[in-house]
Amino acid sequence: MIYVDPSLFPDEILRVINKDIDSAFFTYTIIQTIAFISLVIGIRTYKSNKVKKIKLIDDSYVSLKFLGVVFFLVGLLSYINFLNSLGGFAFLISNLSSRHELTEGYNISFFLPFFTLSALFLISCISKKNKLIDKFILAFILFVSIIVFSSLGGRKNTLYLIITLVFGYHFLIKSISLKKISAIRVILISSFIAVYIVFIPLLRSNEGLEKVQETNIVESIELDNLIFSISYTYIDIFAANYFNSENAWYLKSAGDVPYILSSTGSNKSYLPPVDDGLYFSSIVKYRKHFTPPTARNEMYSSSWPIENFGFSYANFLIPGVIFFFFLQGRIFSFVYGYLSENNTSTIIIFFYVFVLFNFNFSNLRLVQLVFILPIISLSIFVSYLLGRKRGKLQ
Repeated sequence: MIYVDPSLFPDEILRVINKDIDSAFFTYTIIQTIAFISLVIGIRTYKSNKVKKIKLIDDSYVSLKFLGVVFFLVGLLSYINFLNSLGGFAFLISNLSSRHELTEGYNISFFLPFFTLSALFLISCISKKNKLIDKFILAFILFVSIIVFSSLGGRKNTLYLIITLVFGYHFLIKSISLKKISAIRVILISSFIAVYIVFIPLLRSNEGLEKVQETNIVESIELDNLIFSISYTYIDIFAANYFNSENAWYLKSAGDVPYILSSTGSNKSYLPPVDDGLYFSSIVKYRKHFTPPTARNEMYSSSWPIENFGFSYANFLIPGVIFFFFLQGRIFSFVYGYLSENNTSTIIIFFYVFVLFNFNFSNLRLVQLVFILPIISLSIFVSYLLGRKRGKLQ
């Protein structure tokens, strides 16, 4: 989402790039236009071969129900184990302002997709038999998933869960027509999202629980602040105006992840971060240049998500923007080709939404993709075993 309010724009960015907001935004607009055109060309010029229908999993009601329940339990037990290692739920909630330090060393990105995929399996079950018990199970999974995602201090996982289920409902149960959506339903969903977007930053701030109790969240919602809080435009403006041929990375961060994986020992603070957005936030907060690889303990505590724009421009400037956005467009079209022919496949719906909203070429997003693939493979393998067993019983 592109949104800039000069009154809300961080002054610290303008000090680092040494520009006023108008000239900085003008530079960003030109580069963002190039990025958009490159993305569209990548999408429109992709010519796929005829995609066949593929059956990745046994889509019987029994198999889907089993996968939904088991995946939810795997995610929940992994979360409980994480809490036990950390010191408990209350300790986590009370220290969300230090969430990056608390979760460092735990592969929480691995177990979170189990919750989203389990809910999608239940959606598929409802599409087949429309049982009331399945709706209750789905509601319970949603409730627990939102609690889990929120307790980690982030908003994106919950919003991503909602979007994934909207796609699942559209393809598996009933096609959604914007013209037929009631105004009351739109207001209720929008109100929940707005309150949630404001609530989570309060919770993860210093003395977050006290601030939540003292703040009237509904009254504190302002449209400008709300949109600005979910927009990464300020990060992209920083990237477009800070990097040049002398300080560009030229893929120096590509070696961070292999270095981290090959390291031994329990102290990981001396290693570079998986999330290359930490370099961005550190440059602005400390007003000095950071370039990969830099030890995690030398940088700022929280990250600025750099996404595809920040990654491509920080590494190769405008040529990088053209190349990586063009390639991203090709990948979008490639995955959509499979969805268009397999739009009742739970796995392909899940993967398509993941690619659409999470995929780019930054280290963090590539690592998340690596975590997603084994989970998808596991669901296919378990489903294969269930299908074989069911075939023998029949």
